[in-house]
Amino acid sequence: MAFLRRVCWFSYEYKITGLFLILFVLLLHPAPGIAQLSQPARFELDKETGDHAFTLVSLKDNGISMIRQKQKSEGNKMFWEIVLLDTALQQTWTTQLALDSRLTLVGYEYVPGELFFLFRQGESNTSDLHLIRIYLLSHAIQEFHISPKLDFRLTHFIVVGGSAVMGGYTTRQSTVLLFEMESSHLKVIPGFFIDNTELLELKGNRNKTFNILLMERGAREKKLLLLKTFDESGSLLLEDDIEIDAGKVVQSGTTSTLGNDELFLAGTWGLGVGKQSVGFYSVLVDPFKKQPVHYYDFGELDHFFDYVGLKRAEKIKKKAEERRKAKRFPNYQADVHIVKMEENEKGFLLLSELYVPATNTNYAPFYNYSPYYANSPYYYSPYGYNPMMMNRYFNSPYYNSPNATYNQNADVTVIHSSLIIFDQQGKLKQDFGFAIDGVKLLAMDQVSDFFASEKIIQFYKKEKEIYSSTSWEDGNAPEQDTLKIQLKSGQDVVRDESDDQGGVRYWYGPYAYVWGYETIKNKGEQSGDRVRYVYYVNKIKLE
Repeated sequence: MAFLRRVCWFSYEYKITGLFLILFVLLLHPAPGIAQLSQPARFELDKETGDHAFTLVSLKDNGISMIRQKQKSEGNKMFWEIVLLDTALQQTWTTQLALDSRLTLVGYEYVPGELFFLFRQGESNTSDLHLIRIYLLSHAIQEFHISPKLDFRLTHFIVVGGSAVMGGYTTRQSTVLLFEMESSHLKVIPGFFIDNTELLELKGNRNKTFNILLMERGAREKKLLLLKTFDESGSLLLEDDIEIDAGKVVQSGTTSTLGNDELFLAGTWGLGVGKQSVGFYSVLVDPFKKQPVHYYDFGELDHFFDYVGLKRAEKIKKKAEERRKAKRFPNYQADVHIVKMEENEKGFLLLSELYVPATNTNYAPFYNYSPYYANSPYYYSPYGYNPMMMNRYFNSPYYNSPNATYNQNADVTVIHSSLIIFDQQGKLKQDFGFAIDGVKLLAMDQVSDFFASEKIIQFYKKEKEIYSSTSWEDGNAPEQDTLKIQLKSGQDVVRDESDDQGGVRYWYGPYAYVWGYETIKNKGEQSGDRVRYVYYVNKIKLE
């Protein structure tokens, strides 16, 4: 019996010692941190009958701006409400502008210290433009009248230094206009009015220059991707013609902003006249020597097919590899749109989303297509109409070219978010994926976003919740989490959430923001109307 007691005690002591040893090892080598999303702040504003929905503009670490058209009018003037919030979501300033009732909000831009809103007078391509400039420190407001005096279909809008730059098309020719605010002088950037070109992007760099990315269309076998960089006065600084391999078609493109030393291009490519993509391409810009374009089919990515399940993904990737070895073009095609490009010490980070168009999507030749003005944009919503839902000119990569075949009157369902990291040489380094639970949109728009630090956090909003996936570059399995959107009071209950008027975006530092409209009932209210309609913005901390 004594021997048995000694054996039992030894066994017990061994378990306790082993437990402490495990705890000690975990303290020395902690597991990778999972992103614990929290919501340190919330802003609410009651919705008034007849008011349109808000459009949000991120001011990064200076806060958030909101703008909406009010129901209030006076003669031939309509009132527009502008609200500024700080990073704690405290209202710091609000004003109302009385503007011509024919003006429609078509774009916005933020540069440090200044906020811009671009309006168009009516829906004609020959209509004049109206630019509002707000100095965030003094709240001083300037207004500019811009008269292009030509049939100009606007697709892009940015501000660089003291100039507003607008890209689009005059009939079928790519055109870029530059408006110098100090002199109120409008001019056409030289070298445009080019037939058979598509304006893929107009983007400002961090040194008060801007890039124009064009793609040749037409019958020539080997087409050119054209990059031009200008200063804020419109003088040409750099030009690079990049030859695309025969048989390949560049469908979209975006550029870096000179945050790193190199200027980098990436986008999607396809085959023939089809609009579905078969992969991504990347290239570093060098006007002094020929740079190779790197083409990757979807099968070369580790996580592009995460949304279909492991077995099917392996089957698709195996088939893609066989075709690659046989030097045949890939045959897996998907509807993909480029969301944005960021750059940091990791390299260049490209975010894109995979979507499924509605079955009744209409296709039309590009010379008849006009995605900018929907036949009936004032669709019913109890929360009002957001003018930017159908007219997205500001830095828009969402099928805003004359070659686009997607009809914005048809809805889409976004099903996957793909994040690719390219190294400093512009080559594929790593990718991450996050399956999206079928977010339906009335028009193409961004659904997901990401935050990159020592780990990669991808996230999106659906109805009343935020979904996140945390990944590590060392290959650890991603951790997924769900966060319910927090209300102001524990007595509040959401009766309805408007999905088509909300979303989530990365903000600054380790923060994102989520916004939308909610019908809220307060269970503890004993008198008066317990139901209220609110517009909300929640701050999300990503840790």
